[in-house]
Amino acid sequence: MSQNNNLLSHTRPPRAAAAHSPVEQPLESPAALHPAASGLSSILLLGLLTWLLVSVTYSGAVSRSSGITGMDFTAFYNAGARLNQGLPLYQPNLAVRDQHVLYCYSPLPAELLRPLSRLPFEKALHLWFFINAGCLLLAIAFYGLAARLRLHNAWLLGILLLVSFRFWDNTLNFGLGQSNDLLLGLIGGMIWAESRGRWGVLGALIVLAALFKLWLIGLLLYPLMRRQWKPVLWSVVGLVLAEVLLFSLVGRSEFPAFLRVLKEAKVAQEGQEVQSSLIGFANVHLHSNPFTTPLVDNQGIYVAFIALGAAAVVGGLLYLWNRLRRPSALEARLAFGILLTSLLLLLPTYENGYFIYCFPLLWTLLVSPDAEGRQTRSTLQTSRLMFGAGVVLYLIFSRPWPFYTPFAPELQHGLHSLLVSMKFFGTAALWLTGLLVLRRLRRAEIIH
Repeated sequence: MSQNNNLLSHTRPPRAAAAHSPVEQPLESPAALHPAASGLSSILLLGLLTWLLVSVTYSGAVSRSSGITGMDFTAFYNAGARLNQGLPLYQPNLAVRDQHVLYCYSPLPAELLRPLSRLPFEKALHLWFFINAGCLLLAIAFYGLAARLRLHNAWLLGILLLVSFRFWDNTLNFGLGQSNDLLLGLIGGMIWAESRGRWGVLGALIVLAALFKLWLIGLLLYPLMRRQWKPVLWSVVGLVLAEVLLFSLVGRSEFPAFLRVLKEAKVAQEGQEVQSSLIGFANVHLHSNPFTTPLVDNQGIYVAFIALGAAAVVGGLLYLWNRLRRPSALEARLAFGILLTSLLLLLPTYENGYFIYCFPLLWTLLVSPDAEGRQTRSTLQTSRLMFGAGVVLYLIFSRPWPFYTPFAPELQHGLHSLLVSMKFFGTAALWLTGLLVLRRLRRAEIIH
């Protein structure tokens, strides 16, 4: 023992020598010395970025030179005006149908838009833009809270801001005056509610979203997958009661007109745009249609593609069902995004602007699994995979691809015709990437 003590005494540097060592000690970072200043700089950065993105988007969305400015908002505005004047909410049959003037929603949006409909159209349109832009910012804020992002993660929040505002489908949403960003704000609230275990709030937000677009009731599959039976039951009851109350306010005779307008809007939509769902892809490329020359015009292949695609999506949902008993926070957010993309792929009518409902899954790919930086080798590899995939998918599918008809002649034949279905490919690629990442996380047993 004495020999060991002598050895330690020889190997340990003298205290005096250490005190006068010429090697400088590392200084603490400015952020560590002044955390308040670092927080203020992050707030300033996010504030300036938000101001830049909102102002640039605003100047394009309400441009007088644009041929699409306010086209969809016209339907909301006129619906609110009809209620203000005591007229029927749903228009009678018109000789010429234009999907952009058809109001094809439940009475709730029209009731909420009544105050805006009392203003001049231009002023109402400008306010509508800021309502939707605010809801998009709210969606990002809710997602950041759910992902436990803090001010020192300002660069991650900045990425979410950039990809959300600088995305062609969202540029169209703002220009047309659609309500998709408003609903994205509700979806952000759902993700936050799930992260806090507030299932009643989640169900209420799903019902509210479904009163705008009925297909969003499919999000009740998520609490079902989490075995939250009571919130699902109460949400279904709440949706039925809300619809009964709303049609009682505007007149129960309006309900048949509502169903008629839904059908007319679907026909008008599919006559002007390529749909990006499984059925939409098959209609354009595996079946005779007025837009392109199909790659294969065969009824057997057409039916087989839809059946196999739907089976794959349902198989993915069953995988989520089996994996969501005790998910990590990251896995839960991935699963919610996968569910949204699954609904889009299964929709008969996947219309222009719906691609932004893929944002929750894209956001999850871009925000690393461990934002705090404490990563093992496995988590670091997964983080790089997710971030890289998210960047590549954003760069490919955020640009303007051909969507409205008629298409240029070179896009109507052969392999080039596949370019008109890029949103289908983008949605499918995000869906598949989300499932692969979730499987990788499960296999590595990463808990966050």
